[in-house]
Amino acid sequence: MKVCLRHWKGKECDLCTLNYFGTNCSKFCNKSSTSYTCDDSGDKNCSPDYYPAKQCDTYCSEVTGVYTCNHTTGEKICEGNRREVDCVDCIQNYYPKDRCDVQCKPDPQKYTCTDQ
Repeated sequence: MKVCLRHWKGKECDLCTLNYFGTNCSKFCNKSSTSYTCDDSGDKNCSPDYYPAKQCDTYCSEVTGVYTCNHTTGEKICEGNRREVDCVDCIQNYYPKDRCDVQCKPDPQKYTCTDQ
């Protein structure tokens, strides 16, 4: 009786086990992933808003007026005077936080600026 090794299965050990692909059944692609699907050769095809191609491990869904996405890396590209990783904060001297469209540079002798 044959006992299949590693990622092989079948009566003749000539089929790949679940999620393994290729001539040696050595290429792994998780068919139950939500960030990608696997083609017949085990290559990843990213789901919408997942990047980079063939890795599909970065999620980025564009938010109008807040950020767009680099369609190669999935990195967020801040818009409208926004900064930081998630583009939630305004760049220095821009207010209010929800719009970042008013510039106000504090003058220590005369006034400060608020997010109101």
